[in-house]
Amino acid sequence: MTELPSVSLIVLNWNGKHHLDSCLGSLSELDYPASKLEVILCDNGSVDGSVEFVKAKFAGVKVIALDRNYGFAEGNDRAAEEASGEWVGFLNNDMWVKPAWLKDMLAALEERPDAACIASKIVNWDGSALDFVGGGVNFMGQAFQLDYGKAESPHDKFRRLLFACGGAMLVRRELFLEVGGFDPDFFAFFEDVDLGWRLNVLGYDTWYTPRAIAYHRHHGTAKRIQPSEAAGADRAQCAGHHLQVLRRRQPRRGPACGVDAAERACSPHGQAGYESLQDGERSAGFEVAAPLSPSSSVKPLTFSGKSGASSVRRAGVWLFAKRRTSRWPGSSTA
Repeated sequence: MTELPSVSLIVLNWNGKHHLDSCLGSLSELDYPASKLEVILCDNGSVDGSVEFVKAKFAGVKVIALDRNYGFAEGNDRAAEEASGEWVGFLNNDMWVKPAWLKDMLAALEERPDAACIASKIVNWDGSALDFVGGGVNFMGQAFQLDYGKAESPHDKFRRLLFACGGAMLVRRELFLEVGGFDPDFFAFFEDVDLGWRLNVLGYDTWYTPRAIAYHRHHGTAKRIQPSEAAGADRAQCAGHHLQVLRRRQPRRGPACGVDAAERACSPHGQAGYESLQDGERSAGFEVAAPLSPSSSVKPLTFSGKSGASSVRRAGVWLFAKRRTSRWPGSSTA
């Protein structure tokens, strides 16, 4: 890569002070030009002294203090609005990375310069077991991770994915905002699957790189979230939240619905399973309706032929894009 892009790395936090020393400490040691790197701690209304700790120990970190827990999706969206990098990265607060991680992530652009999103490999805290090397979605809308907990995987290779894990990923910031970012209705979990789905249907690719590795203390924060934290029937923490993927992205017209629509948009074979979502092929003759928000007044757009989902992007139709102001209520920046 001839010139490194500017990057904003966002660490979302909710009462995770005990994780921040390892996470932010590793980011402070990244081998990346300081003039092109912005590290942001977005705090979801913590009461454990997280904000004060970061301001005292990591003076170079930009702190966005929210007034309450907005969840993973909206919390990261709010931070992305205030980020300045060409690329925005999301890293869980219970992760740490090696100094070469960011450059290793961006090295994927040498092979795929048009990539819209880059997925990191994720392993457990000591690197002995796999956490994320890719995933898929079944016909019930339930997403899954491939070979989770195993020592190795045949899928651990540079390839196209349907979605990146939101815990360790990079995405072009302008595009992320244009398509609406993470859907806040998911609160936490599956918002990354939904984002990947929308990017794919719009003709943008997500690529997984095994070269960049993030080390994860699994569910360091999520295990403490109570269902009441995700109030409302549409919140991802409620029972059956995975069905939101189907309900919110179901086409209004076309020969297929739900996951089948995304499957056909990615592959001319219309095969079930995650494999055909990874072959890099686009629609070749299938008519698929672009999924829209249930409240949208825009008529669904159908497309077919070799151009596939990319024709939606050329027509200027953005799925579920929520035009936000540059400033959200309930936040302060330091």
